[in-house]
Amino acid sequence: MPFRFHLSTLFIWLCGIAGFAFISYKAWHASFTIDESYTYLHYVNDSFIDLISYAQFYTNNHPLNSLFMKYAEMLFGTSEFTLRLPNLILFLVYMWYCYALFRDTDRWLALAVFVLLCVNPVLVDFFGLARGYGLSFGFMVACFYHFLTSLKTKHRKHIYLFHATAVLAILSNFTMLNVYVSLLLIGLFLMLVDRLFLTKQKNVFSPVYKNHLVAFVLALIFLYVPVRRLIQHNMLDFGGKDGFYDNTVMSLIGTSFHNTHIAAGLLLFFQVLVTGIVVAFFALLVWKIRQRDFAFFENHLGLIVSNLLLISLAVMIVMQHVLLGTDYLVARFSVFLYPLLIIHIAYVFRYIFHLGFEKMSLAIVFVLATLAVVSFSRKANLYACSEWEFDQETKNMLQQLKNHKPQSGKLKLGVHWIFEPTINFYKKINLLTWLDTVDREKPKLEDDFYYVFETDSLPLERGQAELVLRFEKTNTLLIRNKRPPTNVLELSR
Repeated sequence: MPFRFHLSTLFIWLCGIAGFAFISYKAWHASFTIDESYTYLHYVNDSFIDLISYAQFYTNNHPLNSLFMKYAEMLFGTSEFTLRLPNLILFLVYMWYCYALFRDTDRWLALAVFVLLCVNPVLVDFFGLARGYGLSFGFMVACFYHFLTSLKTKHRKHIYLFHATAVLAILSNFTMLNVYVSLLLIGLFLMLVDRLFLTKQKNVFSPVYKNHLVAFVLALIFLYVPVRRLIQHNMLDFGGKDGFYDNTVMSLIGTSFHNTHIAAGLLLFFQVLVTGIVVAFFALLVWKIRQRDFAFFENHLGLIVSNLLLISLAVMIVMQHVLLGTDYLVARFSVFLYPLLIIHIAYVFRYIFHLGFEKMSLAIVFVLATLAVVSFSRKANLYACSEWEFDQETKNMLQQLKNHKPQSGKLKLGVHWIFEPTINFYKKINLLTWLDTVDREKPKLEDDFYYVFETDSLPLERGQAELVLRFEKTNTLLIRNKRPPTNVLELSR
């Protein structure tokens, strides 16, 4: 084999190992977060049937993640790392499929695309958390790969793997239901294009579509109950009410630029650029259909599918808002769009590469990959996730509080409500019997200590509060109550 192949593959391996080492270290050392803790406290002890059927229908409950946490604890004990281990494993799956999607193209182009897909700190963070997002990203890319491969090869194995990974992605995060439905519609659309414009075959009921039908029925069996409960109890709201561009597209651009601040004018430019790329290549697709360009469909199927997938998802998000009143995807709920966008852009450059613009394509993609690595090195954080930065000191706070545990009785800790799940998580797994169970009520007069934000108020008389420690990263305070309080002390700064 040429030396070029070995060198580019070596870089891919090094990038993958470095990324996995980074997120593994973070999973081991970073404090648990509010959503992880809530999942552990409320769902992990449920039965297999209750978890897989979404018996506790709440947006925090990602069924497959809750199930994996349950069995990870049974097999390896209770710790932050073991509970996050399923997502770490799916990061390996994610990286493998990101490589597999482009291993048949130019190796240097494949390397640059791999870097773009795997060094985004916003996306990578979710693989180091015990939540369903990382799981869904891994299964989603696997689903896309097997769908694409099933179109190319017609092999039954890839047909069933497409449906299986789609089910796993949906049970990890119900947003993936849109991806599955979109791919099914794309498959139907491409079948009609093939029958009406390209090969004009009339055998609709070929073994390929029979296999799809059987696999789809099996998927419905697994998904019917949880999806029915999801829809019945309106668990489809995700927080964005301003509009598709103002919420979803802006969140996607923010994720693409690693949550770097972007000026309003430049943000508008990137919105137009993303829209222009997708619309331009959809127009190319329509033109190729009219030209009956069979070679284009055979050689650039990834470009076609990724383009149609982005368009279909955009239409579905808007239609769900119009018809069902569902909020637009925003923040972490929209992160799954980032790998899909990068995959589409990668296929765009692969198409341009094959038109004869090899050096230009490689230069642009390598510049983007280099900028991504530089940004990652500056923004990567080993102890906090951007969505839940406020919890990064909770674990450290409890270590400090150990120095003040009472010789008898239980220490009462008043907190801002947002810290309740994580504190109770550590109380449970670390057997902090000296600490009373924390609640979400406002701090009380009888509390011994308080863990609050600097801007919170406490029911203490001035002079009765003793500052134990200030946590600069989170702007939080650990305070001792010197007693007896009579009125309110404002700790605003």
